[in-house]
Amino acid sequence: MATKLQLISSNTANSSQTLSQAATASDFFVSFPSDLEHTIEFLLSDNESLAILSQAVQPTPRNDPLVRKINLAFAANTDSSLKAKLLIESNTIELHPTLKGRPIEEILPYVLFELCNASVKDEVDTILRQAPLQDTDAFVEQIERLEYTSAQKTHALVSKWILQQKCPQETPYGNVHNNFKDHYLLQQLVGHSESIALRYSGILDPHAEAFKGTWPCAVSPEASPILQMILEMKSVLQNPFSEQDRAKAQLRIDSLLQRIERMERDHPDAKEVLSLLTNARFAAKT
Repeated sequence: MATKLQLISSNTANSSQTLSQAATASDFFVSFPSDLEHTIEFLLSDNESLAILSQAVQPTPRNDPLVRKINLAFAANTDSSLKAKLLIESNTIELHPTLKGRPIEEILPYVLFELCNASVKDEVDTILRQAPLQDTDAFVEQIERLEYTSAQKTHALVSKWILQQKCPQETPYGNVHNNFKDHYLLQQLVGHSESIALRYSGILDPHAEAFKGTWPCAVSPEASPILQMILEMKSVLQNPFSEQDRAKAQLRIDSLLQRIERMERDHPDAKEVLSLLTNARFAAKT
């Protein structure tokens, strides 16, 4: 098993590398930190990630008459837990400052994910123009569905690189849910969906109801880590690297459910426990 991401050799005799060999960083990036040079080299060396890069800099018919190259930078400071974010207006990808100096495989998937988001600027623009006519939940779900597609594309490439032993199994996006329902539930738990609602609140109908989400019961701060664990184990079930991984994940889910069921039997009148059990069963359901 690889312990670190390895760059593809430029002299590999493979005709599929022709496009990547001709590409340079200046074709796609306005600027980037020097310590991300190897990350960009890797993106350019793989034809699938190169195709995503090419799409990310394409003009949008309504707003961008010219190709817009990407600014890649570490955020100066941030109180966000997001590892990366795309600023559509300037075609800038900002990385969380804690990623600075980290191994390539810990940075590459986040850059790739935001490049996938940048490649669907037209779809985002359409959703934003229709936002005043939608309720908050419908708007957030549309954005999350676009980002789920980006997550799937990122996962497909990361999985390929893991199988090729170019990056380790624990690389980010190595596990992504195989259905939107589970993915969306997790995004709500980690605060991502709520952040979308807040970020775009200025263009939504001011009379629209606040974001509610799709959990059957309200999630308390104490319940959130338990539900996150169930969903994370479920993603392992859906993308196991071995039968041993699958068995461990299922055992962990069963153990959590049994623990909550015992809590409910011991405290049958506790609404918080009943809500947790309802949500846990909903998350674990296939």
